Amino acid sequence: MGQATTCPPGKYAVTFRYVPLPGETVWSVSLRGSFNNWGEWPMTKQPDGTWAITVCLDPGEHQYKFYINGRWPRDMAT
Repeated sequence: MGQATTCPPGKYAVTFRYVPLPGETVWSVSLRGSFNNWGEWPMTKQPDGTWAITVCLDPGEHQYKFYINGRWPRDMAT
């Protein structure tokens, strides 16, 4: 993932990672959550085939989902 993420005081670097299922074709993954008003933050494909993003978040509980190939996954447990 390269460089370390430096966050302002009071925020914490959190890495989100999506691991595709065996045989799943993925060309884009975005992170959406309560911390970005459910907007899209594009994730980056890693050399191992996973997708990742590191963001600075306030402490506390956050809701999030991965948005895969321009749509919500059928199995919302992903």
